[in-house]
Amino acid sequence: MRPSLLNPLFAPVTSLPGVGPKQDKLLQYLLSRNETPRLVDLLLHLPSQVIDRRARPKIRDAVQGTMVTLEVTVDRHRPPPPRNARAPYLVYASDETGDVVLTFFRAKPGYVEKLLPVGEKRYVSGTLQMYDGIPQIVHPDRVLDEEAISKLSGIDPVYPLTEGLALGSLRRAIAQALQKLPALPEWISPEVMRRCHFPPIAEALTRVHQPVELTDILPDRPFWSRLAFDELLAGQLALALIRAQLRRPAGVRNAGDGHLRNKIIDALPYALTLSQRDAAAAIASDLQQPVRMLRLLQGDVGSGKTVVALLAAAAVAEVGKQAALMAPTEILAAPAHQDHRAARRARGLAGRDPHRPGKRERAARDHRSACRGRDRPARRHPCADPGRCDLPGPRACRGRRAAPLWRARTARADLEGRSG
Repeated sequence: MRPSLLNPLFAPVTSLPGVGPKQDKLLQYLLSRNETPRLVDLLLHLPSQVIDRRARPKIRDAVQGTMVTLEVTVDRHRPPPPRNARAPYLVYASDETGDVVLTFFRAKPGYVEKLLPVGEKRYVSGTLQMYDGIPQIVHPDRVLDEEAISKLSGIDPVYPLTEGLALGSLRRAIAQALQKLPALPEWISPEVMRRCHFPPIAEALTRVHQPVELTDILPDRPFWSRLAFDELLAGQLALALIRAQLRRPAGVRNAGDGHLRNKIIDALPYALTLSQRDAAAAIASDLQQPVRMLRLLQGDVGSGKTVVALLAAAAVAEVGKQAALMAPTEILAAPAHQDHRAARRARGLAGRDPHRPGKRERAARDHRSACRGRDRPARRHPCADPGRCDLPGPRACRGRRAAPLWRARTARADLEGRSG
C-alpha cells in the first residue's frame, strides 16, 4: 500500500493549471503512458541539455550568431499592414550603445503590445542576427521584466519534446510539479549519502530541472547521480520483493550425492575452471534447498555455461528425476549435444539426438518408403484394409486411401522426365 505522503506525486498532470485535454494527450505520448501521466512521471522527464543565457552584453558588443540577453528600452512598434498578414511585426528597442529590432511573425493582435509596452525596460533573450546591418532577434525566447529575471539563473533546461508540445509549456508544468513535491524522508543510508556526496532527493530534482550551473545536468555530477542511484535502488528492491514472493511456496530438493556429476567431470576431455566449478556448486546448493531456485547464469560465449547446465541436469538425475537441457535454436543445440554426448552415454545419462528420429518416426518413415515402393495397378491403397496390412507400422496406414492410379502414373512420369 502506497504511503499517503506520496499521494501528491501520483496526482494527474491535468490537476496543474494550464494543462488541459490537449496537453494531456501530448504528454501521454511523450512520457509513454496509456493514461493520464502523473506528476512523478513529469518530474522524472529529465532535460537533455541546457541553454546558457547569462551573457548580457550591450547591443554594440553583442556577437552575431550567439545567445545573448539584452537590457533594452522599447522605443516603438511597427505592426504589419492590414492586408499583408505575412509581413513581420517589428519592435524597435535600444540601449545607450545602439538599436536592435525584435521581429515577430504571425503575432496575435495585442500580444506584442502587452509583452513589450512602449517606454518600458525589458530583458530580451535570443540569438542575435544581422539584417541589413542592423542587429535583430527573431522571436525572442524570453521577454522579462526586472522582477522576473531576478528569479532566473540564466540557464534554461531543454527537454525532449513531441510535435505540438511547446518547450515553454513543458517548463511551466514541471515548475508547478516541483512546487508540489512533498518533504520526503531519506531512504538511502547516511554512509552512502556521505561517500557519494548525494544531495536530498528534492534538491536533486530541483537542480536538474532548474540548473544553477551548466554542469548540474551532467551524469557524473551528484544531482543526476542521485536520481540514477534512486532508480537503480528502486528497481533492485522491486526485484527483491518479486523474488521473495516467488520463493514463498515450498520447493522440492532435487540434488543427489554428486556421483553422476563426478563421473561426467572425469569423462570430459578438459578440466573445469574454478568459475565453472563455483557456478555448478552454487546451483547444486540451491537445488538442495527446500525453496524454489531463482538463479541466472551469465557468461561470455565459450565460457562454459553449457557444461554447468549439464552438471545441473545430472544433479537432478541423481535423485531419479528427469531434466531437459534446451537451447533456443538448432545451431546452438547441435554443438552442445555433440560435445557432451559421449560423457552422457558413458555415465548412464540418456539423451536424444535432435538429428536422429525416434522409434515412431523411423517406423513411419520405413512404412512410407515401403508403400511408395509397391507398384501395384490397384486404385486403392493396399493398406485400406487394416487386417491385410503386413507393412511395418500399420497403425500409420489404417483407414488411409491411396491416390488414384492416374495420379500416381502422372507423378512417376514427371519424375522420370526430370531424371532423363
